[in-house]
Amino acid sequence: MSTAQALLDELPSGPVVSLPEVRKLVGWTRREQSYAVTAGLIRPLPERAGYGGGYQVTRDDAVLILVAAALALAAGVAIVVMIRAIRGAGLDPVALATSMQT
Repeated sequence: MSTAQALLDELPSGPVVSLPEVRKLVGWTRREQSYAVTAGLIRPLPERAGYGGGYQVTRDDAVLILVAAALALAAGVAIVVMIRAIRGAGLDPVALATSMQT
């Protein structure tokens, strides 16, 4: 099983995913998450998860983070660097994740 597949298997189901849950899956710090949000690399949804809850993201953004984490691990770069590269190249993270699974 690939790293990408292992991470995707851990992703909670549903169209909206808690960003703190995704952060735990990839080992991101709050600072790294904050940078990704501030830089516009990750677009949190306006509503938060319950009272005092953290950011939520679409499933596509969650997949983007997980795929970027797998590629960043292989390339030896930071996850946000890989997110920037994926977005900059105009790649679809869901299609990329699907191709990594085969």
